[in-house]
Amino acid sequence: MSLCTFSRLLRNHVCRSVLKPFTPSTTGSVCVAHNHSVALSLRDEWPYLSVVDLSEQNRLWMQDGPLVAFDVETASGEFDTCILQLAAMGPCMPCDDSPRLDCDKTEDGKLARKAIAATRTLNLQTYSKFMTPTTPLSYFSSKVHGIYLKQHKHRPTLVRHNVPLPTEDAAKALAGFISWLEEIGQGKPVLLAAHNCHQLDMRTLIVAVKAAGLTDRFQSAVLGFIDTLSYFRKELKPKPSSVALKAIHGSYIGGEFTAHDAVGDVKALCELISCVPLTAYTLSIDTAFEYIEYRARVTQCLKTFRSAVEQKMLSKCIAERLASRGVCMAHLLEIYLVDPTDGLRRYFLWRVTRVARVYTKLEVYLSLHTFDVARSMPDPHWQRFLSFKSVVDTEELSPRQAFLLACDGLSCESFLERKAGPYATEQMCRHAEEANSAFIHAVKDM
Repeated sequence: MSLCTFSRLLRNHVCRSVLKPFTPSTTGSVCVAHNHSVALSLRDEWPYLSVVDLSEQNRLWMQDGPLVAFDVETASGEFDTCILQLAAMGPCMPCDDSPRLDCDKTEDGKLARKAIAATRTLNLQTYSKFMTPTTPLSYFSSKVHGIYLKQHKHRPTLVRHNVPLPTEDAAKALAGFISWLEEIGQGKPVLLAAHNCHQLDMRTLIVAVKAAGLTDRFQSAVLGFIDTLSYFRKELKPKPSSVALKAIHGSYIGGEFTAHDAVGDVKALCELISCVPLTAYTLSIDTAFEYIEYRARVTQCLKTFRSAVEQKMLSKCIAERLASRGVCMAHLLEIYLVDPTDGLRRYFLWRVTRVARVYTKLEVYLSLHTFDVARSMPDPHWQRFLSFKSVVDTEELSPRQAFLLACDGLSCESFLERKAGPYATEQMCRHAEEANSAFIHAVKDM
């Protein structure tokens, strides 16, 4: 049986978990998400999604709408972290026939590009807001951008270099940002550009926009995203030793700017854009939203593996690979409970890795933490399974029998009421086996 067939059975008949594998879709030639059948690790997957030559489409976009550089400073590196600072500058004027970055790294070339950049960024409009944090600030992020949350006049306040920062509610600041984009576009949707856009800025901005309930307005105001980091990494020859914004700017434009301050970063990026023929690494707004939805589900799946990874019963790499296919710990536990002796071995050997210690350690983990994993799942069949813990502890039922009874709609209380003798237990277990036969055969035949 193919894995796609198994996945369908898993979703339709047995896997009643909240997390479901993401349905793949496409926008143009860009694959937005992968189902179980695509054996890619998480780190291999995003370059496949973003490094796509859409130069013809990009040229049409450049004619249809203005280019705006933006940057965000965040509270942490978590997927659902909040924005602390949002800055944007535009409309930028991309390179047409000006000295390209990869043509001349001499001082004369720098001076020529600096003069062009100064001219083209002279009258750009700027948007900048600090937002009230809604998630905890991590120490690492604060060390990078210098923004801390401290007590000021007996209330928590954002400060930078011990100077209090004026903040706005995130929804109000984002609504103002969208209005500013609409004004920049003058009736046309804009193209947003950022350095490391696909990995951080785009994700954080879209998550914040969705949380603020501004999705429709944002999608109307924005045409798509472009990642200058991907451009520099792939297109500059010879390959630069560092693709950090400060390093690229220093090598090809020269001069100092305040790095990791959103306003300083967007100004430096606008200067670089004025000397760059941006022809690739563009994602449409629909593709971006689909990918962020997919990444949100991957992040949810990864959280279910956190305990196993911390106890070194599962490597982070394997957890990421499983999560990228929409698999969470509940799916593996269901496979283990249906076929405790051979289910995980078959699944891992054929679908994940042939290294035996990976699934053997996971089998040990699931045998020790069966009910702990089930406790984190809100679905009704898992709650019914939890009610069998006392019966399983006394070895009156095996975990497999308890799970199948729970999938058949029985709780422990119902089981004890119906149990009139030894044959009644066997009859109920046999009925549960028959009711879940499709899933049992799918596990054993995959």
